[in-house]
Amino acid sequence: MKKILHISKYYFPFRGGTEQIARDCVNALKDDNEQIVFCFNDGKEDKTDEVDGIEIIRAGCFAKVASQSLSGSYGKLLKTTIAQFRPDIIIFHYPNPFAAFFLLKYLPEKCKLIIYWHLDIVKQKILKLFFIGQNKQLISRSDVLIATSPNYIDGSPYLSSVREKCVVVPNCINESRLTI
Repeated sequence: MKKILHISKYYFPFRGGTEQIARDCVNALKDDNEQIVFCFNDGKEDKTDEVDGIEIIRAGCFAKVASQSLSGSYGKLLKTTIAQFRPDIIIFHYPNPFAAFFLLKYLPEKCKLIIYWHLDIVKQKILKLFFIGQNKQLISRSDVLIATSPNYIDGSPYLSSVREKCVVVPNCINESRLTI
C-alpha cells in the first residue's frame, strides 16, 4: 500500500474541470492506497474535512490574483502535512504556481512526483514569464508527467521537451454524473 498526497488548487465540492479530474484520480486509487488531498479552501480559514472517505486538508485563501489563490498558511500547512503523512508519491495538478513554490521547497528527495499537467499558462502573457524557471524545476524533478493527448504533448513547449517522461491519460466523462 502506497501513501499518496494529491495537491490540487481546489477539491470537491468546489466545481471545476481540474477539481473533478483530481477527484476521479483519488477515487480510482482509493482501494489500494492511503491518500490525503491538499488544496485551497474557498474561504479564509484552514479546515480539514472528508470527501468519499478521504481526508481533505484545505488551506485558507485570502485573495486570488490572475486565477491564482494566495494563502498565508499554505506553506507551513503543506510542510507539516508532508512531514506527518510521509507520502511515497505526490500527484500535483498543474498549473498552480503558488503551490508549486512550496512543493519544490518541501518535496522529499525520495518521494515520487507525478505532475498532472492540465494546461500551460498562456493567457497571462507577462506573468507566465515569471514561472518559466519554476516549470523547468518541476519538470526536472518529476518522475512522470500526465498529459491529456499526444497533440497536447506536441503543442506544449514544456511537455514536448521531455516527451520520454510523458504519459497520455485522456479526459473522460463519468456518465453516472450526467443522470438526474
